[in-house]
Amino acid sequence: MIATYGPPDGLPTLLIVGGITDHQEAPATVALANALAERGCRVAVPAYRRSSIRAGLADLRAACETLADWGPLACLGTSLGANRAIRLAAEGRFVRLAVCSPPISPTLQRITPLAKGRVQAPLRYLTAAFPPTAIWASDSDPIVGPNHSKALAARLTRLGGHPLLTLAAGGKHGPRLGLDYAEAISGFLRGAG
Repeated sequence: MIATYGPPDGLPTLLIVGGITDHQEAPATVALANALAERGCRVAVPAYRRSSIRAGLADLRAACETLADWGPLACLGTSLGANRAIRLAAEGRFVRLAVCSPPISPTLQRITPLAKGRVQAPLRYLTAAFPPTAIWASDSDPIVGPNHSKALAARLTRLGGHPLLTLAAGGKHGPRLGLDYAEAISGFLRGAG
């Protein structure tokens, strides 16, 4: 099942891949999807299995296939969902990628029992062909520190990319950064970042 918000407006459709608690019906996810729709963005929030990294990726790949007729896709991955979004972006599925509070091993193993040492660090999947990427994080995230986002941005830069890295002062984890997240994302989709 894929919940959709907003009309098509010429922008890529934004696929939101939440973390452990930011699932399809989570209030924060629904509020973000509605705020993006109000800004003219078409948003798709797929339900996917969180019980297994592999099964979740299979569900998200199926969602991308279902949405293929909608035109270009962009993706927002938050927290553990950022790891999945990076994996899908490495497969060439998105024209733009945005991640928020992206964990890099060994943080993955610490924050979720799903990892169980089997999850590859997101940095492993980065290539010179990676899509334009925006990275948002809090400078005081108690779960995934800003060093993870800085490492991701540094690696993309070394590969020839020009990632947009934003560290929100005093924000919290994931999409609770304390900035106008919907405005930042819609601006990035419009090419303003």
